[in-house]
Amino acid sequence: MHDAGHAVPAMVAVVDTGEATPAATPVATPVATPAAMEARAEARAGVVRRLALLTGRERQVFERVVQGLPNKQIAAQLGIALKTVKVHRGRVMLKMEAASVADLVRFAASVGL
Repeated sequence: MHDAGHAVPAMVAVVDTGEATPAATPVATPVATPAAMEARAEARAGVVRRLALLTGRERQVFERVVQGLPNKQIAAQLGIALKTVKVHRGRVMLKMEAASVADLVRFAASVGL
């Protein structure tokens, strides 16, 4: 039999030196079920359909919003008034059916933007 009292300090010493990490309980790699894959594909298709509803200018505003740019900077980049950016941003939120900028970022990421 092994003396458990000696094994723990030795393992901690190895971890402290960075030479190795203790063996952990194996974690199962999640496997996407066919239903989950289909749901993601449908969600992506919905985002693509909603993106197609945006005008060119709304798309430009959308892309800058998901990059995290403030309205004032978007206005300067596009050469339009701040109020116009706010109007376009509001229309983007409606057309994309987004409740928040985080939703817009998720949508953009889901289609590779």
